[in-house]
Amino acid sequence: MRLSSGEVLQREYESRVNRVIDYVHRNYGENLNVSNLAGIACISKYHFQRIFQSVVGETVGDFIRRVRAHRAMSRLTVDLNKSVTEIALECGFSSSQNFAKIFKSYFGLTPSYVRAEYNWRSWSRKMIRLRQAHPDELDGPERYLYNVYFRKRRLSMTPLGETAPPPAVDIRRMPDLRVAYVRTIGYPDRDVMAANIKRLIQWARPNGYLTEGFKVLIVRWCDTEITPEHRWIHDACVTVPDQAKPDRWVGIQGIHGGAFAVHRCEVAPNTHSDAWFRLIVNWLIESDYQLDYRPFYQVYCNDPESHPQKHELLDMHLPVRPLYE
Repeated sequence: MRLSSGEVLQREYESRVNRVIDYVHRNYGENLNVSNLAGIACISKYHFQRIFQSVVGETVGDFIRRVRAHRAMSRLTVDLNKSVTEIALECGFSSSQNFAKIFKSYFGLTPSYVRAEYNWRSWSRKMIRLRQAHPDELDGPERYLYNVYFRKRRLSMTPLGETAPPPAVDIRRMPDLRVAYVRTIGYPDRDVMAANIKRLIQWARPNGYLTEGFKVLIVRWCDTEITPEHRWIHDACVTVPDQAKPDRWVGIQGIHGGAFAVHRCEVAPNTHSDAWFRLIVNWLIESDYQLDYRPFYQVYCNDPESHPQKHELLDMHLPVRPLYE
């Protein structure tokens, strides 16, 4: 179907804004001023801010602050050898006071409280307690977790009470990946993600980019437990060789490798959140590993359309680091 000139222009704007989003995710701790970001997008400073907000749904300043706050939340629970102030500065905040104010505006908690109550060891103990306790019996920190996971996200309590063996998991050292992607901002509707993957395949095949062993994957650039649903960012991706070039339809980016807990599972439509949660609760909290703050991704091992129930066979890649380093 031929696109109108307005639709072509919108795709061009989305492509340029996506370059900025990628840059912020990679360089959130640096000095990110609007003039430089507008230059990355090849849009004038005046028009850039308006175009960014129309594509992303928030101002560029709000987007940067949110990415920094969420990265800081993850690092506070993992990087226990660093002080709150060190993490604040490394995440791009000008001072610990500025960081504390912005952090509390997002999460309703102070950074020091998160460091004390939700570091990985403390978090895992609280999640284990949720298996036995009634919601009315929970204290403040445990009730916060209950509200995040079960009330806000409506995830099932069943995995917490399961007595079945934990999921089968392999710890693998994964290489960096170079991928072509089509981005979705907001809830990753199954039909939309399938259409994005189809578009990628149709783009890559005639260009000779689908080399032997190519992978189809979805990359998650947000913590869905603390990010509002309309701000989620998911990329449908295919791995591509070095000669692949981006255009207004498809972007190119790198996905960092490292240690991942890899779990193969069969997933029914619209149950991805439960599958990830089951992996974390039934395996990770009992293991000798903790979450790292690289993005999660899932690799497709089948064509769901060929499955009688439209199920997806996935290799889930959970970024981890040793609990005791």
